[in-house]
Amino acid sequence: EIRGPSVALVPAKAEVKQLIDFYLQGQSAEQQSQQRINQDLMLLAQQRFAERQQREAEEYMAWQTQLQMWQEQQLAYMRQQAEWQASVQMAAQQMLAGQPYAAQPQVAPQHQAQQYASQQQYAAQQQ
Repeated sequence: EIRGPSVALVPAKAEVKQLIDFYLQGQSAEQQSQQRINQDLMLLAQQRFAERQQREAEEYMAWQTQLQMWQEQQLAYMRQQAEWQASVQMAAQQMLAGQPYAAQPQVAPQHQAQQYASQQQYAAQQQ
């Protein structure tokens, strides 16, 4: 197959058109279109970044709230344990002195047995 100047004419015309567009407009129309797309993508990225920051701030506040609640629960548990230990010690001291422990709360029999065993153990350690 023989190719002549007419085959190369179409690509050459396209190149000349691109050169003329570049000199007249400073950039090709395709590059300007790509630049507009890039600007739109940058705006979208900024919006998503702001949304992510907001979401992270909300999650952090929720985590802080949960942590504070957990700490309050732990403090209440520790106070309850300290009160129970103080009552056991008081009961043990009163038992050693021969006085009944009048302020002992009504609890389940199993718990009473455990508490009695703890009191006996404490009394044995004190002697």
